This record gives sequence, structure tokens and C-alpha cells, in this order.
Amino acid sequence: MRHSLSHYDGLKGPKSAAGNRNVPMSAIVKQRLLALHRYMDGPSEGFVFIGRDGRNLDAIGLYCSRYLRAMKVAGLLNDDGKPKFTLHALRHAAASLLIAEGLSPLHIMSIMGHAEIGTTMNIYGHLFPEDVAARNSIDAIGTRFGATTERQDVLTD
Repeated sequence: MRHSLSHYDGLKGPKSAAGNRNVPMSAIVKQRLLALHRYMDGPSEGFVFIGRDGRNLDAIGLYCSRYLRAMKVAGLLNDDGKPKFTLHALRHAAASLLIAEGLSPLHIMSIMGHAEIGTTMNIYGHLFPEDVAARNSIDAIGTRFGATTERQDVLTD
């Protein structure tokens, strides 16, 4: 991810150096996005989502022209015609799914573009499973040093 396009700010870089990143995607997602790009007659590089006039779509244009339609086709509109999920909620869902697949906090931080691990942990920390590996490692080290009950009993007598 290199830039965002806003109706108000135009084309701008990320908020922090961490935001300047490559966002990984599955092969099928990449294939579909490239097919969509070709279908839209987009240039060989650049934005995937472009308007009918060939110009890049900002967030509002993307929401109105593509996202609402995709949510409607998927049956994910409320009775009032608004999507059940915001684009930002999909970002959180993606992070949650990566955590459920066992990706480490550092990898999540990198993918989400957070500058600090604290940001990632403040937002998603409750979703990470208890670190069983850390507990097992501590127990193994204790065993190696002979930290048995018998030796501890000698120290406390």
C-alpha cells in the first residue's frame, strides 16, 4: 500500500512509515483483482477500481459505485439499504481471521500498517490465544535446572 485517495486530501502517503507496505493477498484474490483491473480497462499499473470515466475512485466513489453493489449482491444490506458491515469493519475482520489462523502479533502489526506493536495489541490483543508455547518453555527450563520440588524443599527447610 503506497497511497490513499481522498475526496478532501487528494492522493497522499500513509500516516507513518509502517503504513508504506505490501499487503499480502491470496492467489485467488490477486487473480480476481487483476481480472477486474483488465475488465475496467485500467492502465498496466495503478488503481484497480476506476470510474467509468477512467479516473481513479476515491473512498466515496469506491463506496458508492462498488462496495454498495457488492454488499447488495452478497445479501449483506440492512432493511434501510445500508451495508451490514463498514469497510473498516472488514479490516478488523481480516485481522481477526489472521489471528485465528495463528499469525503472530508482529506479522499482524506489519500487515495492518501499525507503527508500534502496542497499537496492534491494544486493538487485537484480546483475540490472541494464551501463549502455551511460552508456558511450556518456562516449564522446560525449570526442569533442566533441576527446579524440582525436592530441591526446593531443601532450600525452604
